[in-house]
Amino acid sequence: MPIKQRPILELLDVNDDITKKVLLLQEQNKENEIFNDEINILILFKEAKDKPEQKQEIDIDDLEARKYQTDKSKSDKNISGTIKFILNNLPSFKQYKETKSLNYILENRRQLLLELLGYYLKNNLKITTFKSRLNAIIRVHYLSYNDKDFTTYHQLGTVSDNLSYLINLKEGDNKRDEREERNHLDFRIILQRQTELYTEFNSYKNKKSQNAFNTNQDLVLVSLYSLIPTLRRELFSLKFSKTDQEGADDDYIYIKDDRTIILQLNKVVKKHKAITIDVSKESKLLNDILINSYEEYPREYVFATKKQFPTMKEIKPNGLSIRLKEIFKKYGKNVGINSIRSSYISHQLKKPNITYNDQKHLKDRMRTGIDMIIGNYRKIDTNDVILPKIDIEEPKLNAIEAERIAQKKYYENNKDKIAEQQKEYRTKTNNPSYRVKLLRKLNTDSEYINKTSKEILDKYNIIQNSEGVYK
Repeated sequence: MPIKQRPILELLDVNDDITKKVLLLQEQNKENEIFNDEINILILFKEAKDKPEQKQEIDIDDLEARKYQTDKSKSDKNISGTIKFILNNLPSFKQYKETKSLNYILENRRQLLLELLGYYLKNNLKITTFKSRLNAIIRVHYLSYNDKDFTTYHQLGTVSDNLSYLINLKEGDNKRDEREERNHLDFRIILQRQTELYTEFNSYKNKKSQNAFNTNQDLVLVSLYSLIPTLRRELFSLKFSKTDQEGADDDYIYIKDDRTIILQLNKVVKKHKAITIDVSKESKLLNDILINSYEEYPREYVFATKKQFPTMKEIKPNGLSIRLKEIFKKYGKNVGINSIRSSYISHQLKKPNITYNDQKHLKDRMRTGIDMIIGNYRKIDTNDVILPKIDIEEPKLNAIEAERIAQKKYYENNKDKIAEQQKEYRTKTNNPSYRVKLLRKLNTDSEYINKTSKEILDKYNIIQNSEGVYK
């Protein structure tokens, strides 16, 4: 339960300039959830008289080097990220960009919290974002004083605990707030967008053109975040490799034996250890898209800047976030990685026969926890979802078979051309009749590939081209 406090005005000096500004923010934004009585945000601005002796100055370089981390607290990376945010975005603190010591956080705590609150309100951020930045300030106080038993620390910690209580209570309802609703797309629409990009790319005769490359980059991005359980931003910095990179410093798409994609995520993310995923078993379609992309555009980094094609220069993560939003812009939604993860989970957990083991598979593949899946990412649709009039294939839990849609559509649109190509090929090569029948079945029944074997395909020299046609 939230910690109850005395009435706010008993705690604050209403004649103090910072207090006046805080109360004005409250008046202007009184409907915002951060001013919920149970959060009691205003106690952050109470002056504190007791102050322990400072034990050490915290240096930003040491923080980034994770000097202060312990087995119980490994948050230095997140803390340094918040410090950079403060220096880049809060007006009174830009002057400290070249300052190594973080003492300015201790000395200007109330001004910092005022500007942090103002930024949160102006940009309509999630309350969890405010809490994470508040926790960074708490951590700097603890490291500086090596003590938790003083008024300022109690004030900061009380509000953080109250925020946690309200966040957990809210997420337990599995409802989207206004911001989440603005970013939400039904996962079936995300799958449809993937199919559109797949079809568009395969329609280009000249794969070396600028437009073909641009579409392929979008296709790879959307496919990685829709055809297998959705990961976080670690995929933004992926590299290609034809040698095993398990245990390396970076994250890789390992192309094994030229035909099998192994996703090797070596970096620890939110305390989740390295993970290796055999993409060929999760989604054959994604496996083939990635191999084809590398063969068409050999490169080190999976994602490159479009404008510099054919030069393959790595695109930065923020650029990819913008690219993702542009891909889904036509739906009028501000789509990001978290909203896709939530959409994916919400879609999967609608299935009536989903088991606990299925959920465990999801949390392992998505590098998260069961509580996060059930309590945070899963959302319940309160209104009927109106989908575009399109054919959408329901994805399987462990292997989304959007491939069947693309192959079937391609064959229906090109069956005369395919028949003529097969006839011409038989004439030139004098194909045995069984091979002719096998090709016909493979190109008319997308499930037939599961009824034959690699040995048979090799025997009759049958391969699948980049357009999904067996020849």
